[in-house]
Amino acid sequence: MVATVSGGNTSLYINGSFRMSYSSGPPANTDLRDMKWSSLAGKQAGSIYKEYANGRYGHLAIWDRELDASEITDFWKLGSNGGAEYTEAEDNRISRLARYADFGGDLALDSGQSTLLSPSWESGATALEEIQKAAEDASGYAFMDGDGRLTFHNRSRRQSGPLRYTLSDSSGLPFEDGLTFEMDDDRVINEVAYQRTGGISATVRDSDSVGLYGRKTRSIELRLTSDARVTDAAYSLLYAYSAPIVRCDQVTLNVSAVPALSPIALGIEIGDRIKLVELPKAAPASTYEFYVEAIDTDVQADGATPNWTTVLSLSPATVTDVFVLEDATNGFLDSSVGLAY
Repeated sequence: MVATVSGGNTSLYINGSFRMSYSSGPPANTDLRDMKWSSLAGKQAGSIYKEYANGRYGHLAIWDRELDASEITDFWKLGSNGGAEYTEAEDNRISRLARYADFGGDLALDSGQSTLLSPSWESGATALEEIQKAAEDASGYAFMDGDGRLTFHNRSRRQSGPLRYTLSDSSGLPFEDGLTFEMDDDRVINEVAYQRTGGISATVRDSDSVGLYGRKTRSIELRLTSDARVTDAAYSLLYAYSAPIVRCDQVTLNVSAVPALSPIALGIEIGDRIKLVELPKAAPASTYEFYVEAIDTDVQADGATPNWTTVLSLSPATVTDVFVLEDATNGFLDSSVGLAY
């Protein structure tokens, strides 16, 4: 149920549809505070503000403006919708949830590539959790960028994504102590148990990988309308992680020591693809590419000299590379390049 109060007119909507209105002069502040306007029984007694609401509320939100009829209908669809699914693309879902949560910042959203089922409000999820789940269901990423924008990257963003920065010793980046590389078989995924909410449920595995590293299972459930999309997501996960990958979890930019790094430290964003070259001998190879997963900047004043370091959390980039027709690097279908979905 939704009640809108404007001047002396109160309108009531039930299940997204307008039902009735009543005009009896401007309501007192105490009537609004005490929620007397939400009592349908009050209307029957001759004054819509006469009685308190009799009932318990599972979800309650109060706006400082009057919602229009289309917004009220959308709220109902996103919540109950009479038990029917309210399907929409992930970018529309994220935008809608941000607006409903009264997010006042800018949005930077890639175009949606999936069709999502209704959110599961009965789980008690917050708007932020539902935004993150919408991105996860679509195999994308939602985060706040350095400019304070709510940002969504769709799954194509990391499929053979373009290189943005190259970092090397000769270009002024002294690789800090603690830079480590490992072939981590603890994060191998060679079996994926996948399910679409209300749809397909199956398992896919890489038997050779299971024989080498033991069974390492990941379970996923995606709220999509397409069984095929969920199956594609499972195979993509298996393709990317069925074998150990060389990982470097983080790299530190010591901007105080190398001021020329400041444009990179200020300009780099989550989701950027970077290349580390001329690596120390301890690295298995001289060059690796990664995606930036998180950025942690620390600036401390030590007398007149500031100490500025930016730590980039990384994930391997090559596991997301996909086949690109006639591309010199990714134009061959083999064990190192898969198909996009």
